[in-house]
Amino acid sequence: GDYIEEKVSNLSEKSYAQLLLSIARSSKNDIIILNHVLSHLDETFIERATGLSKDYIEANKTLVLIDNDVEKISKTSNYITWVSHGQIRKEGSLNQVLPTFREHEKDRTSLKSEMEIENFDYDWKQNRSRIPEMTYNFKRIERYNH
Repeated sequence: GDYIEEKVSNLSEKSYAQLLLSIARSSKNDIIILNHVLSHLDETFIERATGLSKDYIEANKTLVLIDNDVEKISKTSNYITWVSHGQIRKEGSLNQVLPTFREHEKDRTSLKSEMEIENFDYDWKQNRSRIPEMTYNFKRIERYNH
């Protein structure tokens, strides 16, 4: 229709995300990576993304969805890797990762002072021993002291 002659660079974020998902759905690649696409999709396209994810899982292929919208990730994925500041904080099934992530976000959003906010991630890394299975993910902090 109206988009046939439209330059990709002129598309809105929503239209661009829909285009990328449509291309991905017609792709025959073994691996597809979609970076910050889900957050721009409406419910209809999230259902299509979920269908794509299920198709890839059934075909034993890889679909990597990178996004900040945890709710949309949880609708479209069966495995999650929580990455923050270049470090893997936790990975596993949604049931393994999301409760820890949500607790972390609840703690982070409860902070009031600027100093607390600035020190939150550093404090979290220093106190990660409360989550022993995550210790292996933070070797960089010992090597580089950050």
